Amino acid sequence: GDGGHWVRLKLHTYRASDPKLRDTWDWLFKGVSVCNRVREIMEPLGTPLSQKLIFELRALRAIYYYWLLDMFGNVPISTDFQQAEPLPNNTRQEVYNFVESELIATMPELEKTGPNDDATYGRVNYYTTQAVLAKLYLNAEVYTGTAQWDKCIAACDEIINSTLFKL
Repeated sequence: GDGGHWVRLKLHTYRASDPKLRDTWDWLFKGVSVCNRVREIMEPLGTPLSQKLIFELRALRAIYYYWLLDMFGNVPISTDFQQAEPLPNNTRQEVYNFVESELIATMPELEKTGPNDDATYGRVNYYTTQAVLAKLYLNAEVYTGTAQWDKCIAACDEIINSTLFKL
């Protein structure tokens, strides 16, 4: 039974010390940290390419925070790699607002490419942010108490109407 942690996960009676839960938390915050670190390195460069990549990093960091919001709720928001002291948890509403604002702010600067574009394959693009926004809005009532169905539909329509993707 692996010390019962699989049973606790199934029954939603897990503990912070359970390895899968702890490893997921660590992996997501390592992703946030790497995004913050690389952004800090790239900002002084000031080149068009570095600026483009910074927008992708911000969007990727927002995706990590979407997963943290969905899995853990109240989490600390870190945008500074040099932050030395532990940060207090932000509310679920604050994390939701952060994810939404980062995705919306970065979206105009991201490529509108599809899955067959070799130059941007595997990178965060405009449609990646639309998909994450759709998922964020789909669950907005759970996260914030307010449903966002129309915003979810608009994000899905943006992807569908691009004709770049097929089911």
